[in-house]
Amino acid sequence: MLINIFLPIYLMHIIIICMSDKNKSDKCVLCLKKCDKLTKEHLIPKSWYPDSTPSSVQRLTFPSCKKCNNEYSKIEEKLLTALSHCIDPEDEAVKGLFDKQKRSMNQSKGRDNKDANSRQNKKENFRKQLINNPKDVPQNAFLTGFGIDENIQDDNILGLLIPCEELDKFSEKITKGVTYLDSDKYIDPDQYQIEISIYKKPINEAMLHHFNSKSTTFLSSNIATIKRSKQRKDPTISSIYLKIWNKLEIWSKVKKDSLLK
Repeated sequence: MLINIFLPIYLMHIIIICMSDKNKSDKCVLCLKKCDKLTKEHLIPKSWYPDSTPSSVQRLTFPSCKKCNNEYSKIEEKLLTALSHCIDPEDEAVKGLFDKQKRSMNQSKGRDNKDANSRQNKKENFRKQLINNPKDVPQNAFLTGFGIDENIQDDNILGLLIPCEELDKFSEKITKGVTYLDSDKYIDPDQYQIEISIYKKPINEAMLHHFNSKSTTFLSSNIATIKRSKQRKDPTISSIYLKIWNKLEIWSKVKKDSLLK
């Protein structure tokens, strides 16, 4: 059964609520299948970079097959459409993202009939995600960092409903990509488990202090901060913290599968 999540939308008082390149590999980091020809999968999607991103910021990539590349591109585009409506568009951390997504749903901007219809379908699908009265939703159902702004007095607030599955898959992609780029390791599902925590704080203050003291900063830029703490004996085993646009926080853990004999 598919569980859905919500997020708060910023514009028009909408709300979302939430229940170094190493491309020498011969197999996909995401599905582990060997391929004769691999593509470059961006760790942070290209479309997620705001207009304020300096040209000097490195766009990290890792090897993936075309099938996985296409699959994750669709997921990331849907997430960007939702998330970009739930952050102040004047924030430098997301500058330009909302305007681009708004144009992508403008039928009159289509290059041809096919493109115009695609934009209209995207707009209709976006509208289907909207919900009324998100104030009635329990606070623990909101995505961390995307709750209702207490300064908004307008009762005419909308919300977005998006699948948890999409955020989980995106988080798993980041985890697999960082593990490969940082330790040159693949996460084999027959040996390791990935645990994702997006919807609530996964650790207490003591554990957070311990993580910060053991972790190293893998990436620090205007779009994202990524920290990783790995085990010495088995560097695949790790804890990863990701924060995008200084807003979206994701924690993940890679653990040895305890069910293996």
